[in-house]
Amino acid sequence: MPPHLRPLLAAPLLAAAPAHAEPKKGLFFQLKRDSANVEGVYFVGGYTPAQIVSLMRAYCMGGKIGEFAHVGKARKRRGQVLQKFQTTCAGGKIDLPDGFNGKTTAFEIEYITEGQYAGKHLVEITGSDGLGNIVHKIETTTP
Repeated sequence: MPPHLRPLLAAPLLAAAPAHAEPKKGLFFQLKRDSANVEGVYFVGGYTPAQIVSLMRAYCMGGKIGEFAHVGKARKRRGQVLQKFQTTCAGGKIDLPDGFNGKTTAFEIEYITEGQYAGKHLVEITGSDGLGNIVHKIETTTP
């Protein structure tokens, strides 16, 4: 192969190499209407445990969160490191938004870097109205 063609053949290989993914600032947790226990997962390198507790305060009665604990070892998925956690809403039953009357409600919080919600912590709340219909709400929050 002529030496002047070697860089041209190597360029597509470099472009195909996976880039190192920046850690996302995101977490997922679920709250049950009849339980103070909270289970979730977050991206390691994104939110810190202290930030997670701060973000969750808005969704627990009285803003009281119990001890934050990691569950198992962190695992790598799709270029991101995920860590399971558990805690409690120490103030008692959860404070769900209006219309969320099902047994379990899921919360996904992510720091958005571009678009309509750039620079904000976007919260997507998904649950049920208690009659079998899905209820979905999007709001922003601050830690």
